[in-house]
Amino acid sequence: MSLRTLNFGPLLITLALGATAANATVIAPADYDFPYKDPYQATLISALLKGGNRFKPEVGTLTNLQPNRDKIPYVEGRNQLVYEFHIASPNAPLVVILAGLGGSANGGTSEFIADRLGRAGFSTISLPSPYFWQYALAASKTGIPGIATDDAKEIYGQIKMVLNHLAITRDVHPRSLGFVGFSMGAFEGVFIAEIDRQQNELGIQKFVLINPPMDLTHGIHMLDSMYLHGLSLGKSAIDGFMSIVLGNGKALRARDIDSPDYFVGLEEKLGLPDEGAKFLASENLESVAPDLVMVSQSIHQTLPSSVLTAPASPANQTLRESEAQRFTLGDYMKSLVVPSFLAISGMDPGRQDIPPSLRTELSLREHLAEIASDDRLNFMHNEDDFITDPNDLAALEQTVPNRTMVYPYGGHVENIWYPENLKHMLDVFESLK
Repeated sequence: MSLRTLNFGPLLITLALGATAANATVIAPADYDFPYKDPYQATLISALLKGGNRFKPEVGTLTNLQPNRDKIPYVEGRNQLVYEFHIASPNAPLVVILAGLGGSANGGTSEFIADRLGRAGFSTISLPSPYFWQYALAASKTGIPGIATDDAKEIYGQIKMVLNHLAITRDVHPRSLGFVGFSMGAFEGVFIAEIDRQQNELGIQKFVLINPPMDLTHGIHMLDSMYLHGLSLGKSAIDGFMSIVLGNGKALRARDIDSPDYFVGLEEKLGLPDEGAKFLASENLESVAPDLVMVSQSIHQTLPSSVLTAPASPANQTLRESEAQRFTLGDYMKSLVVPSFLAISGMDPGRQDIPPSLRTELSLREHLAEIASDDRLNFMHNEDDFITDPNDLAALEQTVPNRTMVYPYGGHVENIWYPENLKHMLDVFESLK
């Protein structure tokens, strides 16, 4: 079984729509002055995002979510989930920020969004991606995150815990709640919205979902292909790409992000060839897979869950890390997530077909009817997002034309800093005030 070759088949969009829909708001290239037309360069530039100087986020931890993991090999004493928060005022509207694939709560994009929301008068809570290694250790019940419904249930519980803690310790009682997720955080946001609609314990009023991968199978296949092609160029070429980014990126990131020229001319300053930009754009996302494999295999040290051959011991740490480095995102999903899902569901972990219950975890096209009926969901996407199939994006546009904004450029997520995009996100949340 290979996630890279799954075919979920066509979906009748009219079932979700009920009728022919109007067009989504698609920004014409001539009307959008975003400076970076290459989607891979644009994606790399997002690595330079960071919070501004006006707000220093506070840090909190959730402990004892999985109390038996304090002595897991290689990650002893790190069994806690770290989040960040900013309180504008005790009753200010609050927006929950969920990081993209493998991102921590203090990642640059999360802190940038939190900073801009804070300037607009919102309180914020930033949570890590379920694909972040510390989430797998401290929060994931299975220790193998990747099943969207289960991950969303856990995240929903974490939001409630943090809000309860802030209510008790800081007398924070927000008058309204919003949610913004980017990349995989946006994908998870659809599932969180479904849970909130069913349980109505939080009553989240507005969702802004930025560049969700519409189909994980397609997105992971694209990333794996780009990454593996980059590896085929050889160590010398890769070292050269890394040297350019490390050499130039540190100096660029040290500049003041509030300066009007912070994002000016970065393509030229990074100076990467096309193949280098493609490889590094994929490598930045693929790098989460070895960490997830290491942590999950430290939790599950025995068969049938084990995919690392060297026993978990201090003497074998380097050997196990070397084994884990060979795993791509597709390998992680195929070797760990899918068998775990099948076993938990009482199915044969070795079956070759993909059951419908698993398809719903991997593709938002399976959720278009729910998306169409939930007017809290607002989408921002880019036509040149290289992990999204244009047909899937078209399906989303047709399903929720009045709640989908499509930009011609920006790659995967990486135009969130652009003033026009920021304004749209803030405009959606304005009704929370």
